[in-house]
Amino acid sequence: LVVVTHNPELAAALDRRLVLADGRLAG
Repeated sequence: LVVVTHNPELAAALDRRLVLADGRLAG
């Protein structure tokens, strides 16, 4: 999944969501 955005805040929020989701799936 590649998300291209010019909004750094939005990009960071999406990154955190993906990291949390990956952690839950792997945990």
